[in-house]
Formats: sequence, structure tokens, C-alpha cells
Amino acid sequence: MHNTQRKTNNLPPPFKTKVIERISLPSKEKRKQIIKDAGYNPFLIPARDVFIDLLSDSGTSALSKEQLSLSLLSDESFAYQNGYYTFIDAIEKIIGKEFITYPLHQGRGIEALLFKGFLKRGDIVVSNAVFETTAYHIEQTGAKIVNLPVDESKDEGSDFPFKANLNLGKLQDTLKKKMDNVAFIILMLTDNNKGGQPISLKNLEEISQISKKFKIPLIIDGARFAENAYLIKEREFPKLSIKSIAKRIFSAADIFYISAKKDVLSPAGAILGIRKGIDNKKLEEKILAQEGFITHGGLSDADLMIISQGFLESLDEKYLRYRISQVRRLYNMLNSENIPVIHPCGGNGVYIISSDILPDRNFPGYEIGSAVYIEGGVRGSVFGGKFTGGKEYFRLAIPRRAYFNEHIDYAGKIIIKTIKKGKFPHLQLKESPSALGNFLARFKMESQ
Repeated sequence: MHNTQRKTNNLPPPFKTKVIERISLPSKEKRKQIIKDAGYNPFLIPARDVFIDLLSDSGTSALSKEQLSLSLLSDESFAYQNGYYTFIDAIEKIIGKEFITYPLHQGRGIEALLFKGFLKRGDIVVSNAVFETTAYHIEQTGAKIVNLPVDESKDEGSDFPFKANLNLGKLQDTLKKKMDNVAFIILMLTDNNKGGQPISLKNLEEISQISKKFKIPLIIDGARFAENAYLIKEREFPKLSIKSIAKRIFSAADIFYISAKKDVLSPAGAILGIRKGIDNKKLEEKILAQEGFITHGGLSDADLMIISQGFLESLDEKYLRYRISQVRRLYNMLNSENIPVIHPCGGNGVYIISSDILPDRNFPGYEIGSAVYIEGGVRGSVFGGKFTGGKEYFRLAIPRRAYFNEHIDYAGKIIIKTIKKGKFPHLQLKESPSALGNFLARFKMESQ
């Protein structure tokens, strides 16, 4: 086991609760009917019927009193409202003044804008390993994705600390052979498609140098930049501050975007940064036409206030230490029971390798996810498998500042109990959309 996995930190959370939301556990008989009505897809279970919700870490964070109080100071003017200046000031405190930044309503909205503007049929996008929705937006333009992760990332049992690293040799070979077709390099931080694994600062800055050499733009998807920065500090540069690491991360990019619903601790919104000197006029026209005025991007001023404060809070080292320790708590519980998970522990959740538990099943993640929900009302999500290729994973994403260790322990015990029982529904596909089937597919029991 990688030595960082043992640092689970038994200190209490560096915050206390002022507002609560009641949760309840439906009866087991009711849970059986609920998952059946949801087509045995955890994404389709009504949230009110979930006891511990580990479906996603996106938009599920608890807000601080500072975020809530600032939202009451919002100015809902249409253009150049007060929150815009608060937003710019917060970003410049961390990233500096190298970028022109824009607020937008969601990370996927930014991807749609960027990729339609950057890409055309026949183009190549090089990446460490793009997420399903990112791949969808790229492929809709007719472009092709070439994922070049380091070889260590292919070994799910390896404790290599930076599995989101990009293979530098393969990157240079690709650029030499296909430079005219490569539109840009895009990096996921952390890489949600590889178990929430981080990229090293050294690898990132070397990629930046290569991109400049070949004059290929480098785009960073920094949805989980703070978690990546914390893991860099822990595993690579312990003497650097979290804020200095974050600044170096973004300084490596030509363009960055951040879903504010992840590390920025906000229920909505996204941040787009374009390095000064890059022509941004056409992009501003698209933002104005599709998202709203360039100073709000479809968000309320209250949203901008919450995002601005959340951006600053996201890099608090005490909070990050506790946040990562919660993920490790669940990871260590499952690992100690020999349940196959992606190693080492990543930043945002624990990924059970469902295909290793049920190797002969077509939809093992959905079968495990359905059984876990029936057993104890715990919900996770499913990625990979038949819909996108490769193994299928049951992901347990930990919301930020939302649950206490007792919740994590309960979820872990339910998952372990379910897998040890070994009783899973045998599912067959009932219906699925033409793309992104993981989210909307419905199943039925084979005997039905």
C-alpha cells in the first residue's frame, strides 16, 4: 500500500454544523420497488429515497456561512454587476493576472463552446484520459481523441502515485507525426476517468514545455484542481504551499476551465480562463449569444458570490486534509476486506472494479449498485463497461463538507456486507440512449 494511504487523519472536521437536512431510510421492501422503478440504474433513483448519496461529488457540497452571507449582497444587474468584480478578484488572488476569466453556467457548457470553436472533423485531441461527457462533446465535432496515459495507469493494483500523468514520449511522437492534425492537448485534473488520480506538477510542466515547442494549445480541465494540488504537496513537493502549487498548475495552461460544482464548493457555475494574448473575441460573441452577458454567463450574481468565496475556501489545507481523509477512510475499509478498488486512493471517491467481482456479467456495476441500494439505501454511480468500453466501475464519490465519518462508516459496512453476500440481480438491458448510456439506461431482471 502506498504510504500516503495510511494518513487517514482522525481529527474532527475543521468546521461545525449550523444547518441540517434530514435524511431517512425507506424500508427494504420499498427500496426493492424503488430500484426496480428506476430501471436498476442508480442515476434514476429519486434523491428523496436515498439514505447516503455517493452518486456524485458535483454540486453536492455544503455551503459555508461566508458563501451564504455574500450571496445576500448580490447585485442582480445585467452587466458588470458587483459579483463580477468579486469573482475576478478571487481568481486573481490565486491564479494571478495572466488570464482573462469568464463565469459560465456549467463546465459542460464551456466544453460545448470551446470544442465547437476549436475543433473540426479530422482533428486530433490528445489527453491523459477524458471523461465520458468530455469525450461526447469532442466526438460530436468529428474530432478524434487519443488518450496517452502513462503505462502505470493501466495497472489498477499499482500504487504509482500519479496515474493521471501523460506519457511524454508518446506525446512527442504523436506531435511529430500528426502535428498538423492535433488541435490541442487537454488534461483532466484529477482524472475522474482513472479513479480520481492526480497528475504530477513535474509532468504537467513538462507537457506545457512540449506544447509550447510544437505550438499546440494546452487546455486544463481543473474541476478538481485543489485535490490535485493537495496530492502534489503530499506525494511530490511537501515544502510548497497549496496555493503556490495551484498557481503553477494554471500557469502551465493556455486555457483552463473549472466546474465550480466540484472543488469550488458551489451548487452551480463554472470558470473559464483564456491566457492574455489569445484572441478571445469570437468566444465572447458565443458566450453572449448562448450563455448570457460575458460578466455573468447565465449565472445570478448570488451564484458568482458563492463561487468567488468557494474558490478561496477550496485551497484551505486543513479542509483538504479532512476531505481527502474521508475518501481514504472508505478506501481503507474496502481495501482491508480485499474488495477490488483502483489504487492508490484518489481525490474525489473510491472506484470499485465491478468487472473483477462479477467478470461473467454484462452490467456488473449496475448489479452491485442495485444490491447496495437494496441492502442499505446507499447510492453510487456506474462508469465504463459496455457503454464506453473497458471495465465497469461502481464509483463512490464523497460530497464535500456534507457527511461525517459515521456516514462514511455506514456506507462502507453496507457495501462490504452486500459484496460478501454475493447476491446480485442478474440484469439485461431494456433501453438506452444512443450516447451517454451510463446515465440514462434502464435494465430489467433477466427473469422478467
